[in-house]
Amino acid sequence: NDAVAIVLFKTVVQLGVQTKVGQDGLGAVSGLQFLRAVGSFCFIFIGSLGIGILGGAAIALFFKLVGLFRMPAGEAAPAEMIVLVCLSYSTFLLAEYAGLSGIVAALFGGAVAVVYVQRNLSPAGAKLCKTVVSSLAKFTETIVFLLIGYGFWLYTLGHTSTSIGVTHPEVRSAGST
Repeated sequence: NDAVAIVLFKTVVQLGVQTKVGQDGLGAVSGLQFLRAVGSFCFIFIGSLGIGILGGAAIALFFKLVGLFRMPAGEAAPAEMIVLVCLSYSTFLLAEYAGLSGIVAALFGGAVAVVYVQRNLSPAGAKLCKTVVSSLAKFTETIVFLLIGYGFWLYTLGHTSTSIGVTHPEVRSAGST
């Protein structure tokens, strides 16, 4: 859902830049422009999906051919973790450089890589990768929710009332004097 929303947002922004949707409403969008927007959405999503799948397969192939799990016990796990993070990020960067969605590419690249890479990791490397990735996921999810809450708080401070009718006490007391 998030990946589709990001691609859809990019498409709508692109459509808004090409037309005067913000000023004239949806009447400013012709049928041809709408079809171009739908085509752009499909192109971005399918292209990002393809880059993600190919990137995940390339990561899996890399781990299979290189065999980092053959390194000495204390060195294999950190090396596997670093290589996995760098290669996964390269999938994101490649999609962004191509003008597609890096988030979608990373999502599908990760889905492919998790299935095939884990077989070619050392047991300690697999455990380390799982721990680090799940910790990073929880951390970034927390940051996103904090930023959303902070943004809502800033938005409501900038206005005297919200759309649900909540008025700030400072505004009420300042207006009553």
